[in-house]
Amino acid sequence: MILINSNLEKGICFVETKGLDGETNLKAKTSRPEMIRFAADDEGLFKNFTESKIVCDMPNPQLYKFQGTLTMPDGAKHGLSADQVLLKGSILRNTGHIYGIACYTGHQTKVMENSLKSRVKKSKVELQTNMYILIIVAIQLSVCLLSALINVICTAKNKGTSYLFPYAIQSSGALFAVSFF
Repeated sequence: MILINSNLEKGICFVETKGLDGETNLKAKTSRPEMIRFAADDEGLFKNFTESKIVCDMPNPQLYKFQGTLTMPDGAKHGLSADQVLLKGSILRNTGHIYGIACYTGHQTKVMENSLKSRVKKSKVELQTNMYILIIVAIQLSVCLLSALINVICTAKNKGTSYLFPYAIQSSGALFAVSFF
C-alpha cells in the first residue's frame, strides 16, 4: 500500500515489520509532501486520487526495493520509493489512521513473492516405517509370484488336478492368476 497521509504531522506513520524480517523496532514511513497537500481533506483525497495514476515496477520478492511514479491530476509527476510503501504483514503502531492506495494485492504482494513452498517434514521413524512397509510388500509379492508358479508347475505335472482347486482349471494363465491373488 502506498502511504498518502496519516493523522500524524508531515504524513509520518510507524510500522512494525516483525512478521516480515523479524525486527521488532518501529520503522518510520513518510508520505510525500505533494500527496499530503492533495489529501488535505476527505473530499480532496477521493477526488484527486481517483483521477491520479500510479506506475510502479512489477511485483518482486525484494522487500525494501520499490520504484514508482505518481502522476497527479494536474500533470505533476512525483517519484515513489520504499519509504512510502507499507507492506502486507507489517503492523501499524503509534499512529491512529492512515490513507493509502493499494498497489499490489493477492499473490503479487512482496510477502507472497517471498513465501516458499513448505517442505514436507517426516521423522526418521516415519521414514524407516515407510521403507519397512515397502520391503514387506515386495516380499509378499515375490512369495505370491513364486507360489503361483509352483502351483502351475505342480498342476501341469499332475495332469490338471491340484489340491488347492479340486475342480479343473483348463488354462494355465487362469490358474496362475487365481493362485497369485
